[in-house]
Amino acid sequence: MYGIYEYGGMMADERRLEAYRAAIRARVTPASVVLDLGAGPGIMTLFACQAGARKVYAVEPSAVIQVAREVVAVNGYADRVECIQAWSTRIDLPEKVDVIVSDIRGVLPLHRDSLRTIIDARDRFLKPGGCLIPEKDVVWAAIVTAPELYARMAGPWKNSGGLDLSAGRQRAVNTETKCQSAADALLAEPQIWAELDYMSLTQLGVKNEVAWRLARAAEGHGLCLWFETEAAPGCGFSNAPGDREANTYGQAFFPWTEPCALEPGDQVDAEIRADPVGEDYVWSWKTEVRRPGVSDPLAQFDQSLFRGTPLSSDWRRKSGSSFVPSPTRDAEIDRAILDELFTGATLEAISREVATRHPDRFPDWRAALTRVGELSLKYSR
Repeated sequence: MYGIYEYGGMMADERRLEAYRAAIRARVTPASVVLDLGAGPGIMTLFACQAGARKVYAVEPSAVIQVAREVVAVNGYADRVECIQAWSTRIDLPEKVDVIVSDIRGVLPLHRDSLRTIIDARDRFLKPGGCLIPEKDVVWAAIVTAPELYARMAGPWKNSGGLDLSAGRQRAVNTETKCQSAADALLAEPQIWAELDYMSLTQLGVKNEVAWRLARAAEGHGLCLWFETEAAPGCGFSNAPGDREANTYGQAFFPWTEPCALEPGDQVDAEIRADPVGEDYVWSWKTEVRRPGVSDPLAQFDQSLFRGTPLSSDWRRKSGSSFVPSPTRDAEIDRAILDELFTGATLEAISREVATRHPDRFPDWRAALTRVGELSLKYSR
């Protein structure tokens, strides 16, 4: 979840806002019903109201929806906006919508449950002939030189003083991070890795190969990915390397295992894949560097975020298919609270019951109310 500071940064990205505003103006009419998916503080909802929308459903799972309620009211649109604090995948709407607006990306469009959420909303809420904003995202990839960023990622794990820190370095170079690359950091022409057409998209994962011919000599440090969006015909923006000040997204940097000295004419082939696992994506990138006239590859890298994640032996044991769990005390308390949620009792009554059963954890019912309230927020309607 983002905080108000992060939302402020997004709203300071004028190119992003103007592209969305223009797309909403082009698609929304006085007859339109709009779904603002991941509404945040409500800026897209306000744009839809300004464009004349008859009704807007602003759906946002986090508490920042309260900001949306307040800005909607103070701008005089409360009569046609319904703010809903929930995951869109867990609700129904009373009517189909004409337009779905969303910006639930991270640095890249393949981010947590973003694609699954858009597909679900499109299939359940969009009228036949309705439209999505954005319509399409194109994900680009390039080879990049990034000595300072690479040093920050891998440098601290350099073996020194007789100490072997390779276990940390191995994980560091299998980790993707946000970057702000300059345009001249790209070592070859960018190539399209994926095109995401949201009206027809069905697959959550992406696997594609890309290839480059090096244009100049430089030390390569990894791959840089970004997206270019078409919010509506003629309305779009990109988070491509270049303008650091106006780009709230940045780009995604996938480091190589080692820096590689590249020369003009070198051929670089990469297989990049993003696999949905749980509530997020596991990225993998395999790279091969070949030099004309040399039979063996100059370099080969096989990397994955999975290799960058420290997995303790205890985690492996407890998540294995043959493990027989023994519930903890906390599990017992949460189970008792959840059982009480089905009885129709007030939160105070539930808190008093929980405090009575577990006096060593909760000296009075008010001490239990925080925990009861957390589960109520998560599981109640």
